[in-house]
Amino acid sequence: KPEKTDPRGTIVHEMMHEFVGGIEGPEGLIAWFQEGLTVFYSNLLPLRAGLGTVDEYLAGINEEAKSYYENPGKNMSAEAIVKVGFGDERIRHVPYARGFLYFADLDAKIREASGGKRKLDNVVLELFARRKAGEKIDQEKWLEAVTKEIGPSARTQFEAVNLRGETIVPVSGAFGPGFERKAVKYSLDGKELEGFEWTRVPSVPDSVCREW
Repeated sequence: KPEKTDPRGTIVHEMMHEFVGGIEGPEGLIAWFQEGLTVFYSNLLPLRAGLGTVDEYLAGINEEAKSYYENPGKNMSAEAIVKVGFGDERIRHVPYARGFLYFADLDAKIREASGGKRKLDNVVLELFARRKAGEKIDQEKWLEAVTKEIGPSARTQFEAVNLRGETIVPVSGAFGPGFERKAVKYSLDGKELEGFEWTRVPSVPDSVCREW
């Protein structure tokens, strides 16, 4: 995955790592959390704070979608990616984009299941509070928390996507009502690949997009 040319993106990403921190587990196998959640909030929080435009947010979404759907390691398991390590930068970054899409999809599902009363923020902040209080938060604690929100499908999807490497297709409204999913073609080594990107819904004002 190419590095962002705008240094602001790198600065925000590294600062977000301080907020996200990590969970207990083998190095590499928990990259879906450390990197995926960092990418998710690195894109979303500047939008909410008015530090980035809606167009910039959309560009960030599609940058991550592209880096995932056309990645040669898209369907590699978490263990296989760990073995590749720094030997292939594109494959090493799969958990970044895959985790980003996973969290966006999960966020939308939590909102739907709760009738809009809860979202990913609630789950994350509650777990962070428990972590700060001294509790060890690991992958199983994460799964218990999200299963409580949306049911057994939370574990099923997590294991399929983040552990086994099955392709994730987030719901159309994963990034809020201001954006909708669109099927597109990507390419890898001359081969055409199926994938998705998001487009702006013109009828939804920027203010609504920022409130997501």
